Formats: sequence, structure tokens, C-alpha cells
Amino acid sequence: MTIHSACAPDEQMLAGSFARRAGGRFTLVPPPDSRPAGTFFPPSEPYQPPDDVYDNLLYADDPEAPTVFSEEDVYDDDLPPMSAVDQLEWELWASADQDEAELFMLRQSAPAWVFLPPGGDLAAALEETRPQCLSPMALIEYIKATSRLASWAEAMKAGAMATFFRQRKAQEAETPRPEVIDSSGRPVDPERSWAAEIGAALHLSTNTVAQHIETALHLTGPVAATLTALRTGAISWSKALAISEATRGLSDEDAKSVETHVLRRAASQTNANLRRSLRTQVAKHQASAEADGHRNAVRERTCKIVPLPNGMAGLWIVHTADQIQQMWVAIQASSDLAKRPTPAPTTTSP
Repeated sequence: MTIHSACAPDEQMLAGSFARRAGGRFTLVPPPDSRPAGTFFPPSEPYQPPDDVYDNLLYADDPEAPTVFSEEDVYDDDLPPMSAVDQLEWELWASADQDEAELFMLRQSAPAWVFLPPGGDLAAALEETRPQCLSPMALIEYIKATSRLASWAEAMKAGAMATFFRQRKAQEAETPRPEVIDSSGRPVDPERSWAAEIGAALHLSTNTVAQHIETALHLTGPVAATLTALRTGAISWSKALAISEATRGLSDEDAKSVETHVLRRAASQTNANLRRSLRTQVAKHQASAEADGHRNAVRERTCKIVPLPNGMAGLWIVHTADQIQQMWVAIQASSDLAKRPTPAPTTTSP
């Protein structure tokens, strides 16, 4: 391919730069006699110049030329290495939802980011990956990798919320503030003020943030293993939330016992199956407490008449569920019987 040199001096220098960068693909030759002078003849296959060719030409002869940085130049390549604890957690939880045959096939031809633990390295690898260029099987692994990364981010956020709350509480204990009264005359709750700080940053209501903080404190406390599974990407945020909510009413020892049992299969279970397992395990640990509560409630059974206006009255009965069901059946039967029409008396002719 040739470019006929009938250009201005600056254009000739630019074309020469193209030719040098193209590795000899272009050759500058004088125009043929049959072509008029001063005419530029473009190549039949246009060549796209490198992005930095104009910068090189602009500052080619300036020794004090400014240094131009791209976005990639300011990236921080020196990321902190993974700690030994994080590495062990990833090895324990990695591939929890894959069998040996699937792992063997992935190791043969899968991209490197398939086996990366969630974190900065995985995010950088996925950022350079274009889903449009992946096969359907690779897209499945891409979706799983993004899910691991999302779980890791949720775990980091939960840990940050719990740490923020504990730091604020420690500051209040060290330097207690005088009681503040709001506009309605009620004392201001400092914990709601702390939740409002996060809510203002995340554009969430104070009540919503208070629930998030309660979940974060529970995940960083009695059920810390659930937070570890979330941070390694083994379970999703919805599963971690289900475990936290189900074990919140238990003692710390019972909560850890339930967590240990359900985490064995949580990575491969659906949310519905996980909640079913949680209900079963929580019921086992609450059996004695529920029995004691039932006995105490039976002592409070009562039956009384409640007067109502307009000459009406109601009957208020509190009893065990089976006894109330029997009473309801009897009352319904009496009501149905009362609704039947009274048969007219029959007369017989003499």
C-alpha cells in the first residue's frame, strides 16, 4: 500500500509518523506523472493512527513539554496483598457450589478470574472483560463472579456500619453529652442520630438504616461465620439476612449452633429452602422456651362479657387453640341451627 506524497510539510511529517508506527506498511513515493501535483491520494484501506501520535508531534521538539497522564497512569497498582486469614477463608469457601467434574473442566479452559477471590483483583479483571465477547458458559461464570463481588461489597459495608456504631458508642461513653430535647419535647436518642448520619450519606430513612445497623451488629457478633461466608462470596446478602433475622431472638450459643448447621448447605440452597432449614433448627432450640411460654399463657386464659353500645354485648374468650376451635365449631353449629325456619304446624281434618 502506498501514499503519494503530495501533502503540505506538516502533512508529510504526520504521514511519515504513520508509516513508521505501522512498521513499514506505508511508503512515501512521489506522485506519478499522470497525476496533478499537490493532490493527496488516500490509501484504499484507511489506517487508524495511534492515539498518542498527535501528542508526540505536538511536543516533539519541546524539552519542557508537559507530561500527559492517562487514566491508567493514575491507577494504584500496589494493592495490599491478601492476608493469611482471608486466604484461608477463601480456600475453605471457594467452589462450595461446584462438584469435582465441573472444577476440572473449568481449570482446563476457564479464564483466570473464574478462580479469583472477591476483592480488588477480581474487580479489576472483570472490568477488563467484555460480556459481549464471552460464550454462554463463560457468561454463567461471569455472572457468578459478579455475584461474589457483590456479596463481598455487602460484607464490607456491614462491617463498616457495625464499626461506625461501636465507635460512636465508645465516644459517647468517654465524653457523655448533656441530654438534648427535640422540637416535640422528647429527648433525642443518640443511636437514631448515628443512624441518621449514615442515612444522610446513603439517602435512606433513619428507620431503614437502624435495621441495617442491627443486622450488621448481629453479623459481626454471634453469627460472624455468616459474615465470613458472605465476604468470600459463598452466600448472597439475602441469605445472610435470612440467617441473621432467624437467629436474632436466640441466645448467642443457640444462634451459633443454628448457624453452624445451616451454613453447611446454605451455598447450594435456594432462599426458600434455607428459610425452611432455619425454621426447623430454630424450633428445635426454642422448644423448651415455647413450652414454658405455653404453660404461662394457659394460666392467663379467661372468659368475660364485653358490653357494647346500642344494647349489644360481646363474649371475649382466651384459651388454647384447640379449645377455641372446638368452641367455634359448636357456636357455628348453633348458629346454623337457629337460622333454620320453624316448620309450620300441620293440621289434620276430622
